[in-house]
Amino acid sequence: MGVAERREREKAERRCCILDAAERVFLTKGLAAATMDEIAHEAEVSKGTLYLYFKGKDELYLTIAQRALAEIVQLFEDAVARGGTGLERVERLMRAHCSFALEHGDRFRIATSWITSDYSVADDSPGFGEYKALAGKMFHRAIEAIELGKSDGTLRPDLDASRLAMQLWGSTLGVLMLKLNAPEVARRMPQPIDVESLVPTFVDLALLAIKR
Repeated sequence: MGVAERREREKAERRCCILDAAERVFLTKGLAAATMDEIAHEAEVSKGTLYLYFKGKDELYLTIAQRALAEIVQLFEDAVARGGTGLERVERLMRAHCSFALEHGDRFRIATSWITSDYSVADDSPGFGEYKALAGKMFHRAIEAIELGKSDGTLRPDLDASRLAMQLWGSTLGVLMLKLNAPEVARRMPQPIDVESLVPTFVDLALLAIKR
């Protein structure tokens, strides 16, 4: 391995370590409160070195979110590639989304934490365009599957595909948050809750509501 190749590999490894450290800081501190100083300390690099890799917190967060979204998009592509009816594709997309969230809970929390945070990135932030494009791919696959289901007779013909894709995403996100925060949810509820069944039975109910 040449010197240049080795340096590139070391640079890529350090960048990955910084992202992992930022994930930990964002998870414990929250998006709004986390600082670049804390991230540099967690990554065991100087603040100057941190800025060599990322221009600021916005770019760091968006890169982390892109990393999670890219994996979900790939799961969606794999689900669609298996073919089947529109209903079958919607089910596979929903279960793939849930599987990723439950297998990578911390990463999923961080990638979606903007929903419950005051922290917001600007439209011209480095990486926002790429992030938005990945989100668009995810929703595009869901809309395609819904439209197919309407045309092949497996989904209700009165459904608005774009609206339903957003509704399924939002409701799935809510149920996943309940499951990922099960101890706190159970502590606040006046009666026992079977949190293990929350996600799979929710998917079943959602499909029952939209199938023809």
